[in-house]
Amino acid sequence: MYQYKSKSLVILVLFLFVFAHSIQAQLENISLSPNTSVSKAYVGLRSDIKALIDSSNVPIKTMASVRIGFVVRHDLNKSFAFEAQSALQHSNSLNTISIPAFELIYKMNSAFQIRAGHLVTPTTTTRPMPVSWQSQVETYAQSRIIGSKTGLMLRYTFSPNLFVVSSVHYQNNRWAPHARIDYKKHRLAGYYENNSSYFISLKSTIQKFESIFNFNKVNEELAGSVFYSINPRFTFFTDVNRKMMLNQSDVWVLGFRSYFKADKYPVAGFFGMQYDVIQKYILGQFFIHLADLKKE
Repeated sequence: MYQYKSKSLVILVLFLFVFAHSIQAQLENISLSPNTSVSKAYVGLRSDIKALIDSSNVPIKTMASVRIGFVVRHDLNKSFAFEAQSALQHSNSLNTISIPAFELIYKMNSAFQIRAGHLVTPTTTTRPMPVSWQSQVETYAQSRIIGSKTGLMLRYTFSPNLFVVSSVHYQNNRWAPHARIDYKKHRLAGYYENNSSYFISLKSTIQKFESIFNFNKVNEELAGSVFYSINPRFTFFTDVNRKMMLNQSDVWVLGFRSYFKADKYPVAGFFGMQYDVIQKYILGQFFIHLADLKKE
């Protein structure tokens, strides 16, 4: 069964690469019919080699994963639409994960929307969306943020620089309110649960710096990642956490990426190196994914 699934996945990935090239690498807003479109399509392959410096039993660990995903929108009329998101990732550890979302959207006007279903929560939007290369290689701090949950959402755009979201989602056997506010290149979001636990996340872009910081009251954990882009090709980053009750950290990563993009093909990716100061390992990483020739 595993061999059958793996072969099927490989065939599907190859088909998607050929399909992307045949449509001139238009991986966003692909029209399927007058009322249905693929908002985004994604295929990525990640390969990691980890050397455990302090380990004598298993000095080398390897990991590879492939992810495919789509966001599809179906307009019922000018006001109502369905939007579905689905991502599937398979790794060499025989672990397969699925990341679905399904929304009914009511667009009252250009500024106000109501959404219901299994939604990407306001808090979730501070981490990379699953149908993206950034999600497949997200940092520890990004991975601590909640995923999609069933709920009801209100969205309002005050101006190009100000956007707010309010929602309620069912999580941990209770309904929890979420909120988000975007101001220019800064996004603040979070939720509160009725047992006095809460989560707050801040995502910001300031010139060449991009950061994400979050605090989880349940685990008393503070986590953050900071990326510094020297230029479009080279990026340095750090990823760290702090467990406040224990007054200790178990993640402190220093990393470097060198990006590449094919000139004539819809392919991009990077080679990278990471060092975890606390867990004492060095990681070499290769990553390749479909990319829109016109955008990336």
